[in-house]
Amino acid sequence: MRITKEISGRHDLFEYVGKVVIEKERIDDNIHLNNAHYFSICEAQRDLFMKSCGIDKDAIRKNLGLRIVIAGNGNFKFIDEVFEGDKIEIHTSAEVVLAHLQFSQHMIREGVEVFNLQCKIAVIDAGGKSKELPKEEIIDRINQANYPFLRRP
Repeated sequence: MRITKEISGRHDLFEYVGKVVIEKERIDDNIHLNNAHYFSICEAQRDLFMKSCGIDKDAIRKNLGLRIVIAGNGNFKFIDEVFEGDKIEIHTSAEVVLAHLQFSQHMIREGVEVFNLQCKIAVIDAGGKSKELPKEEIIDRINQANYPFLRRP
């Protein structure tokens, strides 16, 4: 399946869905998903998407000589508890902006949102200065990628 390059007619916004089942190892003493795992699950989905498109941290370092950082403030909201065995979908939209990728992620259990996270990923050079992402090249890479669990808008 190819990544659809449009949501509401935009060519720089992409949406996809990943699925996970919550394992016992992610559960804390309060018998629910440990707070840190909400973030690690979302990060893993972002990394998987970026790697499948050839724009992961290793590719950006190798091809552009830059490294990825979280830019600015991230926003998150815990809405409901998640438990062992829960089947979760992570709905992610990725917007290619001039100097970063803007991600909005929503964890969904049985059709109900339980957590959401928004963050920006930017690139910096070896000296720590912010650099512009090659927007059209990244859009082209995403459009050429095969991402197996993309949800078509």
